[in-house]
Amino acid sequence: MKAILIPFLGILFILFSCSEEKTVPFLKKKEKHQSFIINLQHYFSDEEFNVSFPIWFNDSLIKLHNIEKITRSIYVSGKESDADIEFDSNSPKEIKTYHFNKDGELLSVQVQQFYENVEVGNIWFDYLTPKDENGYSAVERRRAKNEVLDSEHDHYTIYEKEEHNDKFLVYTNEQTGNYLFYLLKRKNWGVVSVDSILQPTPEDIISFGTTFYPKKRYQVENTVNEFNVVKYAYDKSNQFIKEISYNDYPFRKKRTILYGTTGLCTGFIDSTFTDDKFLIRTDSKFDFKHKLPVALKHENHSTDSTSRFFQTEYFEYTFFEKK
Repeated sequence: MKAILIPFLGILFILFSCSEEKTVPFLKKKEKHQSFIINLQHYFSDEEFNVSFPIWFNDSLIKLHNIEKITRSIYVSGKESDADIEFDSNSPKEIKTYHFNKDGELLSVQVQQFYENVEVGNIWFDYLTPKDENGYSAVERRRAKNEVLDSEHDHYTIYEKEEHNDKFLVYTNEQTGNYLFYLLKRKNWGVVSVDSILQPTPEDIISFGTTFYPKKRYQVENTVNEFNVVKYAYDKSNQFIKEISYNDYPFRKKRTILYGTTGLCTGFIDSTFTDDKFLIRTDSKFDFKHKLPVALKHENHSTDSTSRFFQTEYFEYTFFEKK
């Protein structure tokens, strides 16, 4: 009897152990994020055209790396090859040059546009004041002598600071007179609150959240009809961007930010859909040197497998001399 009982108890122990293991909750691996020199919720998007908020870079990291100047050069190629893509180094599409002071503050931006290796535009933006607590800075636009940046290329917007309080911020487009609103507190993000507090027109832009970390941006007509909607999703700390989605009827676009095992941003993926049908995807990956991005390579993939498009951006750095 004892000989039979011992194996039976052993089987019960094994079954009990297995059932105990199943009750252990699944522990999701914690996400890692490192501070990045580029603020991706503002860069590589239309936010670059709003020059009144020079918050595209992480000032602390610019200062830490002793950076005096960043030159970003964009090259386009339609060449299709499984091998490395070659670009004509003498034919950039655009060159942007950013100048910083020793505290990491942006002093000026120069934008040069090219067509078939001929410069067609050269425009400067000089920052006249340090950024305020909302990242706003007074800026002056000037063009290089004998250079005219035509309306097709000059999409840049300058805003004037209007009313500020603990509920909202108001800025005015100096060219059109349209408003840019920021509603700071979540309790005021409802349809009724937006209309009663701001009374926006269809030409105005409404943004929920702070200037540094927007949560939603859109325009509205007839009080409730939203269009040009952009939504931002962050990690639990609300400091690292994870996803940006765009509603541009009839298209729906989504940008997914990629992070490596160390938590450093490695690139992003842009996807375009219509009626939930995939149309095109762009894979964008950074190359690094000394923990600084030196290149960003874009490759498009469409539903038509024969259609491919490439673009590469290069980042060159000039550093302050160490004393």
